[in-house]
Amino acid sequence: MSEKYVHISKASSLLGEDAYMLRAWEDEFEKFLTIKRDEKMARIYSPENIEMLRRIKNLKEAGLDKKTITLMLEAQQMVEKNPPQIKNKEETDEIKKSLAKIVEFIDSKEVENLLQLNLRIKKIEMGIKNTILETNKEHELLLKAQTERNQREFKKINEQLQELTVTSKTERKMYQEEISNERQLVKEDIESRERKFLSFVREHQQKQDRFKHRKSGLRFIKNMIGFAK
Repeated sequence: MSEKYVHISKASSLLGEDAYMLRAWEDEFEKFLTIKRDEKMARIYSPENIEMLRRIKNLKEAGLDKKTITLMLEAQQMVEKNPPQIKNKEETDEIKKSLAKIVEFIDSKEVENLLQLNLRIKKIEMGIKNTILETNKEHELLLKAQTERNQREFKKINEQLQELTVTSKTERKMYQEEISNERQLVKEDIESRERKFLSFVREHQQKQDRFKHRKSGLRFIKNMIGFAK
């Protein structure tokens, strides 16, 4: 076996995943993974296999479903296999470097954090929805408005991210800064709205408690009057 190939135990160690998970991903994403076998019919993984499994792992950990992961992997392969036509070697080298950096950025923690932001938005939505359903139906209108705004904000971030694949090196740096700022604003906005909603729910609950307490006091006074009579 060539030294560049490794068995599943080594691949599992390199990726930090159990061997059964690598086999599951091989079945789930067979379009992107062609795993060879050695003379004993044991799986052997090439560097390209390891890299593809690493991409799949990052996208899985970001909470994406199979369809979305497939679309993203196809888009990455399209960029890698079909670079734009160029006129000279210098331009070729520059474009290859730019594409490599774009692919690296797509696979980076920065993008993973952006994807994790979507998961947090969903968790916040579910938490607020459960609280509101226990108190008052009227709050569902507020929840719907907040959900739509969260989705628009995250859609805007994803659109800016997609534009990175077709921009120059200078433009890509500029978009990275904008995405970082946008991500921070979205994070702060979500945390602020979360605090406001929780405060609103607590205030509503306190009003209900005070109203129940007042009714209980009036009932006691009526009973006392009836007893006196």
